[in-house]
Amino acid sequence: MGKNDGQKKMARRPKVDDPEQQLTTKQRFVEAAYHIIAEEGFESATARAIAQRVGCTATTLYRHFDNMDYLVMLASIRFLDRYAEDLVEIARKEKDPVAMEIKAWRAFNQYAFANPPVFLHIFWGPCSSSFEDAVVEYSQLFPEQPGNHDETFYGYYFTAIFTGSMAEREFVWLRRAAALGELDLEDARYISIVNNNLVRGLLLDHLNDYRKPDRAEKAAAECNALIEKTIRTFLKHPFEAAETSGSAD
Repeated sequence: MGKNDGQKKMARRPKVDDPEQQLTTKQRFVEAAYHIIAEEGFESATARAIAQRVGCTATTLYRHFDNMDYLVMLASIRFLDRYAEDLVEIARKEKDPVAMEIKAWRAFNQYAFANPPVFLHIFWGPCSSSFEDAVVEYSQLFPEQPGNHDETFYGYYFTAIFTGSMAEREFVWLRRAAALGELDLEDARYISIVNNNLVRGLLLDHLNDYRKPDRAEKAAAECNALIEKTIRTFLKHPFEAAETSGSAD
């Protein structure tokens, strides 16, 4: 996503007694936080930096947000646009739940290993349990997004895929595979927990080197291969997924 993506022409500043002031101010804080993350990096999105960009004090910021973690969560949701679009396409085209699971992780890893700080904060950070609420609030703050999509399908699916923890979301997909006899339900739960911890651990390992040339791509391929190997270990029948990336010994 480019540095200038999503920039909007600033509306007139409302009067103090304007009922829309709080919403407009929140939008400005979220916009400022997003652009700081995109331009300067996740670590630069401090209360002082965000407030300065909006043109107010950090005290004003905290009148609209209980804590910085939630504000950064809201600002980071826009980084999920392309990932969510990929998931929509996977769900539309792929009928087998195991293939869907593998391709969904590939899509996640493609974007997560290119920006570990943001994805770790969203899915495993201090406010990760509030992510579903953040998605709803974000859609209310910026109702014009996600843009040129089948709005009904996209909106429904975007909410569905971001419900609960990462392990819970994965289990929903693998439970379908268990219902079709592709693996045992107990194994589906185990795979969900293992893959969740695997991805989180590898993202943490690459917090300091993901900006190096080709490092993100190689790390994503390594993670994809480990995830697929874990899933294949418990399948009752041979399975071939197209476009397998990476290899695990």
